[in-house]
Amino acid sequence: MGGAPNVPECFAGLKDDPRVFHSSHYLRELAKQDVPKRIAVIGAGQSAAEIFLDLHGREGIQVELISRAWAFKPSDDSPFVNEIFNPEYTDYVFNNPTGQREALLQEYKSTNYSAPDLALIQEIYDVFYQQK
Repeated sequence: MGGAPNVPECFAGLKDDPRVFHSSHYLRELAKQDVPKRIAVIGAGQSAAEIFLDLHGREGIQVELISRAWAFKPSDDSPFVNEIFNPEYTDYVFNNPTGQREALLQEYKSTNYSAPDLALIQEIYDVFYQQK
C-alpha cells in the first residue's frame, strides 16, 4: 500500500516471490509473468482500483480485490483539501514536529492516492454487481 513497496509481516515469506509485486512496478512485472490465470490485487486506493479494472478487462484472468476496508471511500479533491499539494503547504507540513505532521497527514488521508475517484468506485461496483 502506498507509494513505496511495503510487505506486511504476514507476507514476509513471499517478499522475494516474483509473482508478488508492488503497483509501482505493475506493467513491468505483469509482463514477466507466464500467462496468469488468477490474480489478487491488495488495496483500496487509486492504484488498486485502476489495476483491478485493467485486469478485469483482460481475457482469461480471474481477479480478486482484497482490502482491509469495508468499502471504498472516494478521494476528496475539493479546493481546501488540495491545498496540501501547494509548495508552501508542503513545507509547512514537513517542518511541523513529527506528531503534528502525522496528524496533518491523517487529516488529508483521503486525497489523491490513498482513495480512488468516484468514477472508479462506480465502475468497480458495477463489476461486482454483474458478477452476482
